[in-house]
Amino acid sequence: VSNGSFYQTILNNSNYAKVMIFSQNGPPRENSINLSANEVNITVISMGDDKGFRKFNESGGLEEVDTTSMPISMRFLRNTEECGVPNAPSSTCLITEMNASSFNPLKALLAGKVNMEIKMTNTNVSLIFHNYDMMSAKQPPMMSILEENASARATTSGSSAVSEVWNFGSFAPSDSYANVTIVMPYSDVSSAGNYINDSAQVNVTIPALYDENQNIIWNSSRGDNWANLSEEFLEYNKTSYRQLLNSSGYRCYNNTGLNESCFNNITANYIALKVPHFSTLGALVTGQATTATATTTTSSSSGGGGGGASYKTYEISTAQLTEGYTKALAKNDRVKTNVSGEWHYVIAKEVNETKGIAVIEVQSEAQNKTFKIGQGYKFDVNNDGYYDFSVLLEGITNNKAEVKISKAEGAVETITGEEGTAKELTNEEKEAITTTGEETANKWYNYKTNQIIAGAILLIIIGIIIYAIIKKTRTGNIKKKR
Repeated sequence: VSNGSFYQTILNNSNYAKVMIFSQNGPPRENSINLSANEVNITVISMGDDKGFRKFNESGGLEEVDTTSMPISMRFLRNTEECGVPNAPSSTCLITEMNASSFNPLKALLAGKVNMEIKMTNTNVSLIFHNYDMMSAKQPPMMSILEENASARATTSGSSAVSEVWNFGSFAPSDSYANVTIVMPYSDVSSAGNYINDSAQVNVTIPALYDENQNIIWNSSRGDNWANLSEEFLEYNKTSYRQLLNSSGYRCYNNTGLNESCFNNITANYIALKVPHFSTLGALVTGQATTATATTTTSSSSGGGGGGASYKTYEISTAQLTEGYTKALAKNDRVKTNVSGEWHYVIAKEVNETKGIAVIEVQSEAQNKTFKIGQGYKFDVNNDGYYDFSVLLEGITNNKAEVKISKAEGAVETITGEEGTAKELTNEEKEAITTTGEETANKWYNYKTNQIIAGAILLIIIGIIIYAIIKKTRTGNIKKKR
């Protein structure tokens, strides 16, 4: 290093380099450098009065925040799965904690490898950095961007749909933690300003991703998709996160599943979104602001763009999928099944009894096919290169598509001129599926028949025994009379 400048050998034809800059009194900063530029200037954040915190201002830029008056708390929690959840108990998980005004870098450093929680105490919006390595990162990601409230809230005109937008970010080195959980609270009180009806469907979408300088580098509104992801965001192309970049988003289920990318805790009233490494992102939450329409206890109301379209969801087990499951689905009805730990859906998008066709959509990643009666397809739903299940349209009655869903096997075949990986079932495959169903029915029939036969034999035996006892009793009485 000479006069604040340093020289580094790089490979020819390189377009950019990612560097880590360390300072004596601040956290390391990771930057992508454009090698075609004549000069690159990097500002290293020091631990001054603002301690490195930033927030979005009204113009979309960043502004410093005086954290001595900001209601921020930090908890350094044990690096276990039980202590990596929202609102982890301090009694069993806490190593040390501090607020913004009493932040002590040395005390934080001694925490070691932790689950680190940064929380806005006035609203409970928080970030949880999982498996955060304090030793390699030197200090927690103090140059964070965290909106204590939703930066925007809108209700769709003429509908009950409500949207919340939160902005989050961090410049922690990407190799210093495993992933991040973003906790976004809401109220289930209809008069509250942050009310979301958690009995209806809630979806989360990430419409924009930013670089370390807050420039948008991925934007769904301009038509970006997974193919446009830059190297630092390639992890979003995994099955667990890909739905977050769809226009429909990732459905947050009403549970506390630690392995879900998004879940909605309807008891504690928060939405938890798990994302991989990131610099900054905007999270869009859509749901219902008023009571959802539901026809039965197994029905739901579609969320997001508008309200009122009812449908029924039928959840089936792995055993049912293996045996083959048949159901008559009205428009928008769906069958829910689990493949490799993730939920997937078979949805009747359109049903036309007159033409004898039905449009079936298979999710997570949407795959649409138009089925004729007797036609079937097999699908790879988790992009592992192997088919997971098949869908066969057996008939259409009373505007309901009678579909049979069965487990499928085999490597995915690339079909010239066809989009996606779905492959039409052959006659032999359809016959095998039908035979499997018939065999299952026959087994049940034989089981019931055998039960009836066994019961009849038992009754006959009991009758013979009773007859023998009565006859013996009568014979004894006759001998006594003589």
